[in-house]
Amino acid sequence: MTRLQTLLLAVLLALPVPLLAEAPTTNTSKAPAGPYVMDKNHASLLFRVNHLGFSFYHGRFNGLDGKIEFDPIHPENSKVDTTIDIASVDTHNAKLEDELRNDQWFNAVKFPTATFHSTKITRTAPDLFTMEGDLTMMGVTHPVTLNVAFHGYGVFPMNNKPTLGFGASTSIKRSLWGFTKAVPMVSDEVLLQIEAEFNYVGAVPPPPAALPGAPATK
Repeated sequence: MTRLQTLLLAVLLALPVPLLAEAPTTNTSKAPAGPYVMDKNHASLLFRVNHLGFSFYHGRFNGLDGKIEFDPIHPENSKVDTTIDIASVDTHNAKLEDELRNDQWFNAVKFPTATFHSTKITRTAPDLFTMEGDLTMMGVTHPVTLNVAFHGYGVFPMNNKPTLGFGASTSIKRSLWGFTKAVPMVSDEVLLQIEAEFNYVGAVPPPPAALPGAPATK
């Protein structure tokens, strides 16, 4: 890298983020309607259980995929589908991960994925929602309700794609899906936290044409 390139890089890194990219907005109506796919490099699913009453133990799934059919004017009409790669469970403990994949726990060979399909979305505030849906694990399906925060819409500066950002959380009782091992030493209640970005699919549609006689927009 030349001295000039190094200097330019230093200047760019010193710039505030709004000068590098327009800050995201939580106004859903600004986003294009249509399909979005999960950016797998910017998505995470964390879980938390109580361990013997001494601590809360955390883990995650690294393999996520998903899509949204997004309605920016009426987000409650949107549809969400997510798939979790069970074998991607990550606890920073290889022995525990192997145990969780076996037939005493997730049985990842027989049931390699878990899925979520939304059935109802309710807007509770401009950027807050509740989302009901069906969670299927190990061949068992139960309804769950997630609290969802819309972090914002904007154009991702690295690929110039319209991007949506969301966070969601819920708690479930793992025994409902057949995970009864070690209850209550390891809590039945599992807290889930999801963070994900979604990129628009295809060409971005042009903004709606102004009505005759309407003032020009800036």
